[in-house]
Amino acid sequence: MASERVALYFDFENVVLSRYRKVHGQAHTTRDWEVTKNGQLPDPEILGRIAAARVEVAPFVDFAASFGTVTLKRAYADWTSPFMAGYGQDFGLHAVELVQMFRVSNRKNAADIRLAIDAVEDVVRQDHLTHVVFVSADSDFAPLAQRCRRLGKHVVGIGTGGPSSIYLARACDEYHPIESVPGLTEPTAVESETPEVPTPDDAATHPRVDEPQALVPELRPADAEMLLERALRYGHERSDADWLTAAGIKSFMQRMDPLFNEKTLGYRRFSSFLEAHHEIAEVEHTEGGHLVRLLPALRGEPEAP
Repeated sequence: MASERVALYFDFENVVLSRYRKVHGQAHTTRDWEVTKNGQLPDPEILGRIAAARVEVAPFVDFAASFGTVTLKRAYADWTSPFMAGYGQDFGLHAVELVQMFRVSNRKNAADIRLAIDAVEDVVRQDHLTHVVFVSADSDFAPLAQRCRRLGKHVVGIGTGGPSSIYLARACDEYHPIESVPGLTEPTAVESETPEVPTPDDAATHPRVDEPQALVPELRPADAEMLLERALRYGHERSDADWLTAAGIKSFMQRMDPLFNEKTLGYRRFSSFLEAHHEIAEVEHTEGGHLVRLLPALRGEPEAP
């Protein structure tokens, strides 16, 4: 851990939009964002909705630090927007560099391009970096994640769980839904009168916020069970040892499917996930950690007397 060096990038405007939609709904998100686009201070009602959908910064920085020393931190947004009010101080407390994205005709794509250029340049020039962490609601960063992996970096995606996030998840070494980040409060929907939704002719001027669809970046329990069994089978095939390390199996499972995360399945620890699947795996607790093996019966071996 001491030699690990981490770069952290926030596509923060997209994260704030996603949280806003979860709290207030799509209609309010589209309307309120449009009202504030001219740079004028919104009315107290909108300011109240902005405060109710506020996103904590510290949990993301702390989570990135769990992978190693965070030597580079950048957040991208239009920091003059009322939606971003106060975040400058929050990021400043954690020494995060703020990158200003000015209001242009297609600011969203401009922010994506700027973040991608900076990330690739940082990865190429700073050989000491071992991990790259992206916080975003946007699947457009999937090619960037793949490029960073090809350059030898361990890529961690933190996504908002929208339907398009599955593409970002599959492109990473690890994917963590925002809700699984320790210390981050779960947004609570606020009941309010639904405003009139802008007409389709105005769609090009409004921020894109994905509606729920069938694709969700989440591994089903049945899929996690099959993944565990496959990982154990492969582990035994590649090793003569009767017992395998739990940490090694978890890493193997995440390499096979970056969507695997025991916390999204309801388990605080990977060892708890293993113990809950006693029909597949046998767990042994040791002073040095946890060992695991596929049940002998599933390997076609007789049970020990």
